[in-house]
Amino acid sequence: MRRPFFFLIGIITILFVGCDSTQPGCNPKWVIVLCDLSTSVDTSSIDKIVLDSQKILEGLPENSFVSYYPIDFDPTLRALFAHTQQPVPYKPSLRRQYPRKLNELSDSLENNILKAYQRRIPQAGERDRPRSCILRSLYNASKLFDQQMVNSTDSVNYEYELVILSDMIEECENSPVGKLFFTKNGIARAKRKMENYDPIFSLANINISIVPTGSLDIYHEKYLNPDVIESIWDSVFVRADVPITNPNHFNYINNIPGRLTECMEQSLASE
Repeated sequence: MRRPFFFLIGIITILFVGCDSTQPGCNPKWVIVLCDLSTSVDTSSIDKIVLDSQKILEGLPENSFVSYYPIDFDPTLRALFAHTQQPVPYKPSLRRQYPRKLNELSDSLENNILKAYQRRIPQAGERDRPRSCILRSLYNASKLFDQQMVNSTDSVNYEYELVILSDMIEECENSPVGKLFFTKNGIARAKRKMENYDPIFSLANINISIVPTGSLDIYHEKYLNPDVIESIWDSVFVRADVPITNPNHFNYINNIPGRLTECMEQSLASE
């Protein structure tokens, strides 16, 4: 059975603070969202990008942290934009104010996503650069997780989450294994390179969700089999210490997992 492939952006960093949630699965999360803004992503998918990113922002448990980064050609995970929320006193007397503050942040996130995507669209006469360096972005995300786990002085016991909003089509000139292009003429070569790649990073103890943001465009639908794309990435994740057969830790999934979207609503409703 074919599982879906698909896609989102920038960096917005949020810290939610307060009392512990009591709902099952509502432990504090430390989340990285990798967002695909490449030309293989159709502009009609932007609405889903915005919606999925807002769902995460608005639904995380208390004491959670989330940051958004682009899947990019840059060798480092540089921010397209940044926003840090001051800690919100999450106590009953202020909970009526909290949804309004969260809505303001959600609107800001949407505006930044749309602006950043617009900047990625080539202008007249401008050559488009391959921008979908997923493999490099996975490496960079793993380093951020490592730094958090080693250097954190937080008393919070986080659950670590990586959300990839992407069609998973690699089109990169400077990946860790050189040029990689999931195209009609490049997919076989890319498959060989990636299946022989021994990752120098680990994503052990990270829950990974690959979330669709739209269907493959006409070109890629014609020449690329989603099952082949999936098998290529599975081979990479396995060698990065990811238990891909355990749905509690690894999934290709059509919607953002409930553990990332439902806890805040439940907590507010319980008051």
